[in-house]
Amino acid sequence: MKIKILAVLVAALVTPLAGIAEVYTLSNGTVVDGQFVNGREHGHFVITLSDGTVMKGLYVDGLKHGNWVYQTGGMVVGVPYVDGLKHGNSVNIFPDGAVMEGAYAHDLKHGRWVMKYPNGMVIESHYVNGLKQ
Repeated sequence: MKIKILAVLVAALVTPLAGIAEVYTLSNGTVVDGQFVNGREHGHFVITLSDGTVMKGLYVDGLKHGNWVYQTGGMVVGVPYVDGLKHGNSVNIFPDGAVMEGAYAHDLKHGRWVMKYPNGMVIESHYVNGLKQ
């Protein structure tokens, strides 16, 4: 009898993770709106954290891929992903109008990063494999 009950519980837990897009609310208040195929994230997702942070983007076989947009506390961040790693040009727009732009390579800041403030001040930094030079 215990084995049958366990099998029913496992089936109930796994079944919602396959098929069409559904909305799930996790115990920490995070709301996940997306599709799972074979138990892995696959397709467009909107994830809303309990603090109101919203993350939108694409999963391919359980890995983030393409441009993801994060919105939190008035800030908007665009981050490109390739096979689950940040890779490409990123833009952060802050509530005060400041803009930070730079690139990631294999999940690490790499190359020129520029912070432009509304008052015209510009700060440039250079990174190599995630380390500020």
